[in-house]
Amino acid sequence: MTNRKYSIIIPTYNRAYILWKALLSVTKQTYYNWEAIIVDDGSTDDTYKQVKEFKEVRFKYIYQNNSGPCVARNVALEKAEGEFICYLDSDDEFREDYLYYINEHLSFNQLVKFGICNQNVRWELYDKSYNIISYAQESSSFGDDVKLDHLVQRTKRFNCGGLFHINSPKITWEPKVKHMHDWELLLRLASMFPKGFHYIPLSLYKYYSRYGKDGRCANVTYRDWQNCYKTIWKLHKKSFVRPSDDWFKNKIKKYDLLISKSHGKDVKHRINKIFTNT
Repeated sequence: MTNRKYSIIIPTYNRAYILWKALLSVTKQTYYNWEAIIVDDGSTDDTYKQVKEFKEVRFKYIYQNNSGPCVARNVALEKAEGEFICYLDSDDEFREDYLYYINEHLSFNQLVKFGICNQNVRWELYDKSYNIISYAQESSSFGDDVKLDHLVQRTKRFNCGGLFHINSPKITWEPKVKHMHDWELLLRLASMFPKGFHYIPLSLYKYYSRYGKDGRCANVTYRDWQNCYKTIWKLHKKSFVRPSDDWFKNKIKKYDLLISKSHGKDVKHRINKIFTNT
């Protein structure tokens, strides 16, 4: 088994209350050769203290003025020393053998340039005091066989925490994309390495979608999603690896309908669909 080094990139903003779980899941990795680059995106809480309490020499802490997760990840990419890059959102967790199994798969397939692993998803609903009041059954996101086209066409949706790729200066995150930046990056990776994709069917990553707290996806509006589709469509107009123009047009129409149905109460509309099936 190749003893390659991995760089784990963790952008965070005012999440000292939950960040420790993400960091703990990194320190528990059964595979040793890693570094974790925590980019504090202008936090005003105890994020720095939380990181330093671990006394982990493989943690690298970087502070920047609030600029968003894409800029934070790009800052970390410039400092990354690993052969491969992995990502962990500051409110999610790795399984303890996450890096072990990624390294195993890469050792048996030298052509891999990027890929994803399976992940478990847990939806949680909180009240105004941040007490959990409901949750949807945790489930695995994917089956045993996921093709690159499934991700390009978004018939399978992944979180950037399951994403890994080679360390290359050509790979950066696009700050113009406010949401769905993981999918936008995947479209560019697919263009750069059309035969370099690899899927690991093991659920090695735990993704939390928290409603009533500060989860990015949980609180974004339908208009925000729609604008992201428009931005990504424009950015990838000339790409040979992307959904069709009609596909994008249909997505935009879909969000027109959702905007109309939700009457400006987007988050409540999604909460009803997820937690009450209405």
